[in-house]
Amino acid sequence: MQRGCRAEAGGVGAAHEKAVNDFVAHFHVCFHSDIQTYALYACAATMTVAATMQRAGSTEPARYLPVLCQVQHPGLNGTIRVDVNGDIRDGR
Repeated sequence: MQRGCRAEAGGVGAAHEKAVNDFVAHFHVCFHSDIQTYALYACAATMTVAATMQRAGSTEPARYLPVLCQVQHPGLNGTIRVDVNGDIRDGR
């Protein structure tokens, strides 16, 4: 990837720039390719669900889904939060 040539939907603020650069470097080492368009969002979603399952103490959807709207997870593109309907809050 060419330096300074990254565009993620919603953008990445200066506060998250180092974390994103670290993620891109790690992605390249693991997959031997440039970052994919939705990699940041896929990572954030996966980590948010994993944090929710840990908080709920279960991998059963009936137990962790009600907890999902209570979790605020720090993603690479900002804090990930969902509402009671499972829709993303704050456009991130």
